[in-house]
Amino acid sequence: TVTATVVENKVTDVVAGKTATAVLSGNAVRLSADGASVYAVAIGEANVRLSDGSIAKYTVSKDATTGQYAIAGTVLANTTTIKNTDLSLTGDLQATSANTSVATVAENGGEMIVYGIAAGTTTVTVTDAAGKKVALNVTVDATDKKVTYVIADATLTITDAQLIHTEDAAKVRIDGSTLYALSPGTVRFFAKDANVEGIYEIVVSENATTKHLEITAPTLVSEAIFTNA
Repeated sequence: TVTATVVENKVTDVVAGKTATAVLSGNAVRLSADGASVYAVAIGEANVRLSDGSIAKYTVSKDATTGQYAIAGTVLANTTTIKNTDLSLTGDLQATSANTSVATVAENGGEMIVYGIAAGTTTVTVTDAAGKKVALNVTVDATDKKVTYVIADATLTITDAQLIHTEDAAKVRIDGSTLYALSPGTVRFFAKDANVEGIYEIVVSENATTKHLEITAPTLVSEAIFTNA
C-alpha cells in the first residue's frame, strides 16, 4: 500500500500590501498567524477577508502527478460600496449579512462594501453610531454576481398584526409591532391601530429615485367583528 502525502502549498503574497484577516466561508484554506500567507488544505474554494476589507476568493486543486495542492486567489470585483448618507445614517457603520454564502460585508468607518459571492438574496442589517438600524434586501445576480439592494423601511408601527394570506410573507415581515417592507405589492392583515381592531391594507412600492421600499399608511378595510356572546 502506497500512501501519498499531500503537501500544503501557499500563496506567500496574499495581495500586494495586504494581509489576510479571516476565512469567511469554505474550508479549503488556512491562514498563517500573521496573515501574510494563505495555505491550501483541501480541494475546494474559500472566501477570505483581506486587511483593507476586500474579499479574495481562493481556489484549491490537486496536481494529479505530484499529489500536491495548487492554490490561486482572485480579489472579487463584484462589489457595491454604500455610504452612511445613502441610508440616512450617521457615523461609523456595523453590518451583518444573514447569508454569507450569498453576500458578505466589510465596514470601513462611515461606509461599507457588499461583496456578491453567489446568486441569491439575503438581508444585510446595518447599524450606525447612534444605534439606528436599516435592513437592506440584497440580490446577487446569477450571471455576473452584480450586487443590487433596496432598503426595507420600517415605517408602519401597529400591534397584534397577523397576515391574512401566507403568501404575503414575501412582501412584508412582521417583527414585534413593526412591519418591514420586503417587496412591492398590496398586503392585508388583521391588526390593531389606534385601538381600532379590524382588517387593514397597506401598499408596498419602490421609490423610482431612491430605490427605497416604501409603505403607505394603513387603511382600515373592515371594522366588522362578530362576537358570539
